Amino acid sequence: MRKTILPLLVFSIAAILIFSSCFVIGPSLKVATLINNFEKYWEDMDANKLAGLYTEPAFVFALSRTRSQIAALYNSVFTGKTVSNFEISDKVISFNADLTGANVTFYGKVTYTNGTWTHNNYDWEVVKIGNNWYVTSSNGI
Repeated sequence: MRKTILPLLVFSIAAILIFSSCFVIGPSLKVATLINNFEKYWEDMDANKLAGLYTEPAFVFALSRTRSQIAALYNSVFTGKTVSNFEISDKVISFNADLTGANVTFYGKVTYTNGTWTHNNYDWEVVKIGNNWYVTSSNGI
């Protein structure tokens, strides 16, 4: 009897770990896609697509802003500059208990074609709406 219970116990524990990780992997991939889109839209200098990554309204620089206002902020950053590269590193995603929201931190470095660069340590709160994830709060653009 012991020989039968041990493999069954090991299999049960493995199944629980595999299935529980699936619940986190899906949201992790979706939030990673949100971050990757942020990087891509920065490189494309597409203020409207960047603004579309946010809820409406969203808190940016601790102020409630519409997507139009967020797009205007990005346009002001892009004025007179051309982005050559936007590099993201040090991503950390911490989900809430029901996996419908998360705190996200990462480092972003923007390099411009004139050789200058800027950087920011981003702190986001993101939320799942339907099947998509959106930034609801950000310390910067």
